[in-house]
Amino acid sequence: MRFWVWIGALVIGWGGGSAVWGDDLERELEAAKASLDSLQAAQEANEAKLQKSLQRQQTEKVDLERLERSMYRVQGELRNIRRREQGLSGKLSETRKQVRSAQERLKVRKAGMALRVREMYKRGRRNMLEILFSSASFSEALRRVRYLVRIAEQDREEYQALRSSQLRVQKLYTLQDTEYKHQKALLQKRITTERQLEQSAVGKKQAIHRLQSDIAARKRAHQAFEEKKAESNDRISQILKVLEERLRRGQRLAELPPFDFIAHKGYLLRPVDGPVVTRYGKYQDPELKTWTFNRGINIAAAEGNNVKAVAPGEVVLVDWFPGYGLFVLLRHPEGFFTLYGHLGENLVDKGEILAEGAVLGLVGNSGRPDGNFWLHFEIMQGENPADPMGWLVR
Repeated sequence: MRFWVWIGALVIGWGGGSAVWGDDLERELEAAKASLDSLQAAQEANEAKLQKSLQRQQTEKVDLERLERSMYRVQGELRNIRRREQGLSGKLSETRKQVRSAQERLKVRKAGMALRVREMYKRGRRNMLEILFSSASFSEALRRVRYLVRIAEQDREEYQALRSSQLRVQKLYTLQDTEYKHQKALLQKRITTERQLEQSAVGKKQAIHRLQSDIAARKRAHQAFEEKKAESNDRISQILKVLEERLRRGQRLAELPPFDFIAHKGYLLRPVDGPVVTRYGKYQDPELKTWTFNRGINIAAAEGNNVKAVAPGEVVLVDWFPGYGLFVLLRHPEGFFTLYGHLGENLVDKGEILAEGAVLGLVGNSGRPDGNFWLHFEIMQGENPADPMGWLVR
């Protein structure tokens, strides 16, 4: 809890009931309270935006990591597709040469066959009879006829073989060409995907850079808020010194029963039974790395449990403030004060005189966004906070 919040409330509360203090200090303290409330609201809004920016930055980083993994995968696919495309290109070039070679051989063979056919056509049947009758014997004529038939069959077989070879190579070329075109299309598609991923990654990096600048600015604003609060705290402390001097002239403390506050150090009643969940001292914000000072302790207790005065005292303020919720402030002899915050209900009014152990309220969770049922308890001597753990009975 922050000193300036409750000390401002303390002074304002007393000022409303004491004409001795003067209207000028009351108005100044009212203005200080309003200014501090405004600072608190602005800081809460800034911190909410900071948390939102941090969450967006984390989301953008996760998205960027996903994009980079996708880019790595696509780049690997591109390398494999390019290697396959180069291999297919080499095979296609070799098959193209085979197609041309087969076509050339078939062309030569067809030319030779055409020449023989023309010669035979020119000679006609007469040439065939000359071959037969010019033979020395019938068997020789038969051998000649068989030779001519064999030549014709060999021409036909070779032509069919060359034709089949040409068709086979042409079919292979068509298949390889189709596969090559498919690889080219796949390659172009992967290149387009890679470019789209790169553009998205650039956009994510720019967004992260903008968020980093925004986060840095909001952290600087957070520090500026803390500095302004410290300045306000110093100013209120100076006013407090003047007001405390005037307070000593009051007669209300004379109504309290005899009580040596200092002599009871380590033996004061506990305001409520329960474990201490937050201790007195400095704490560092894990995200912002800024330090805050807890001026009291937080005690976990069941909702509705009685909250007791640790010593005889005067109720000087019953109010509600951000960070405190509903609270009661007591003034004790020897310039000591105790504060009881996050009450669910107060059972006293300002100006009442309470005995040691008197019930002043019930445990609640007012002013706590997390909903925990904690009693916030502080002890101060004048304007100086003290660790309650050193004052309460163990």
